[in-house]
Amino acid sequence: YVALDDTVFKRAYKGLRVAYAESDDGIHWTKPNLGLVEYRGNTNNNLVAFDPPEACTIHMIVLHEADEPDPTRRFKMMMNVQTRLAARKKNVATSVAFFSADGLRWRAATEMEFENGQIKDEYRTLPPVHFEQGGLFRWKGMYHLAGQQITPWVYQADGKVAGRVMTTYRSPDLIHWQEAPAFGFMRGTAIGIPGKPAEDEEAHLPSSVWHRNNVLLGVYGIWRGAAEWKDRIIDLGLNISNDGIHFREPIRDYVLIKAGQAGEWDVGGLLQGQGFAHVGDETYIYYGAWDLTVAPKFPPRGGVGVVTMRRDGFGYLSRIDESAAAVFDTMTIHPQQNGVRLIANIDQANIGSPPHVELIDNRGKPIAGYSGKNAARLTQNGT
Repeated sequence: YVALDDTVFKRAYKGLRVAYAESDDGIHWTKPNLGLVEYRGNTNNNLVAFDPPEACTIHMIVLHEADEPDPTRRFKMMMNVQTRLAARKKNVATSVAFFSADGLRWRAATEMEFENGQIKDEYRTLPPVHFEQGGLFRWKGMYHLAGQQITPWVYQADGKVAGRVMTTYRSPDLIHWQEAPAFGFMRGTAIGIPGKPAEDEEAHLPSSVWHRNNVLLGVYGIWRGAAEWKDRIIDLGLNISNDGIHFREPIRDYVLIKAGQAGEWDVGGLLQGQGFAHVGDETYIYYGAWDLTVAPKFPPRGGVGVVTMRRDGFGYLSRIDESAAAVFDTMTIHPQQNGVRLIANIDQANIGSPPHVELIDNRGKPIAGYSGKNAARLTQNGT
């Protein structure tokens, strides 16, 4: 999780315990001495505080909602924890909510108790299933928790067993969750093939999501399976959604961020975090590393990295034949009383014929006054 608050970047990160860091530029980070949690005999550390203090996690996501009317809930966290399902006598992953006024001191959203690092089954708020979270966002009044599941918790549409695929639970308040998840995304190369966990093509981890008003941008793990750990790898891919449930790839299996090479800190596999930011003319995407080449034993190291790109440079349209015209239609835009603002991200507008924008009706007929010679010309680079 990364957020820009009052010109200061703030980051929560995890290593079973949740810690806090700050930055002035999003690149160079410091670990402030919070003095909140005793660790190894003193409180000189950057650990954030939890109630109950036994809470620990393998994954957490934070939302900062400045418009939240309850100041004690301005920061919201979904924490992925372990539990043992009493009915199945099986250990699974599940998620529980925490609230905070400042992002540093957290209290459980519901009554909960931990024992031996696991939340007791009776304090679980999600249905009794195995669910590993990846992204959290609010869409049209409902919170959406995107995660991954596997057979026997989820199956393909034709009944075949599935490797790890993306599903989504919804809630109005992060406490009361709908019983059934929605099937959101499956790797195209895995559809119709009986999934073999860890050895096939999977979506692992599921998408961390950036809410961009009319579109949701997801960064997910392209798990390339194999029989041996040393032959497995995770790159990061891109998928998008316009309804908060169904995600699709603009280009199937396109690698947005590639895992590092031998000797680099991010060799073997990448883990996306829900950390996105615009800084001037650039977009920052934060991620972590998971070295699969030495799994299941892991070296005592960790880290957070960042990739930069031109602002919103997730993709582009261009002419293949530069001597010919190119045309594309946008999604339908519905008129509003106060007008509609169209934002275009343009590069090389001054080379050759500049792009122009015109309006057509629902039958494809140009609208007078907004087409032809009256179409808008985009003559400057930028957004």
